[in-house]
Amino acid sequence: MCVSFSPEQIKKTKMEQNFNLTTIVFAGAPYSGKKTLMAKLEEILIEGNPSGTVHKMNAGDELKKIAEGNSTWAKTIKKYLEKRLPVQDVIMGHVYSDFMKKVKKGDTLLLNGFPRSVAQADWFDDEFVSHNKTKPVIVIHVVISAECSFNRMYNSPAGISKEELIRQFALYDDGILPIIDWFQNDNDYLLITVDGERPTEIVFEEIFRKIKNVLVL
Repeated sequence: MCVSFSPEQIKKTKMEQNFNLTTIVFAGAPYSGKKTLMAKLEEILIEGNPSGTVHKMNAGDELKKIAEGNSTWAKTIKKYLEKRLPVQDVIMGHVYSDFMKKVKKGDTLLLNGFPRSVAQADWFDDEFVSHNKTKPVIVIHVVISAECSFNRMYNSPAGISKEELIRQFALYDDGILPIIDWFQNDNDYLLITVDGERPTEIVFEEIFRKIKNVLVL
């Protein structure tokens, strides 16, 4: 069921508009606190620019929302989620394109969980970033060790199983880390790396200090 797709196949999913907006991508290992940090940043951005619009996409939440439907598309995604399989790159391209239909020029976009493979990053770069060069895409890489991730899992009331965490960490090593290398060497991206093992408030303060000059509040 899990089929690899080449960047050429993914590029068949075309975005019809070009956007001039601030885009911030959160990347990190399981339990690195990405969703919490992104929610904090969303709050700050809304307070600082009440007339602006902030769009937030947590890929996992977006997939779950789609899977609640009755369409063939929804049923396909539901099968991936039920079997805990990585969703095909071409499907994630479609999910992202559908999400972007409500984004307007000048909006702020927060992403978590996309892109999460080299193929997805290539599609994202070709179809979106290359047409939006006014501002760099900000990539926030929240780094924690496997030991820290396991400790947080055990202390979480809604923690996943040890086996699932190991699987997710393998996906991080194989999918996210190669993308981070790409971001680091591309001038269209501003890579911010932070130590996510510290208290959330301290991590967030460092993130905001490093990106505030890029943001227009």
